[in-house]
Amino acid sequence: MNTFTFHLGQKCTVWYRTPFEIEAETEEAIIESQRMMDESELEGLPWEEIEGTVEMMLPCKNDNQSVTELYLENGSMGDELLYHDGQDI
Repeated sequence: MNTFTFHLGQKCTVWYRTPFEIEAETEEAIIESQRMMDESELEGLPWEEIEGTVEMMLPCKNDNQSVTELYLENGSMGDELLYHDGQDI
């Protein structure tokens, strides 16, 4: 009997949290935090996944491109796409 190896790829959305602090005398920290976000200064900070927020995407939310793909692994011949749920690839 042969063994066949497959893999399923699924595109999801998930929320992440980036904790950071700003020291300030007043609520000017709110303005500063918004400026830091607008100017991409928070991108290098560590983040954590918010548990329970993973959601499967639908092709209509991904420009009708696939969000689910099933492959048969063929070793040196490359993987064979068996199924996709988006527009033709």
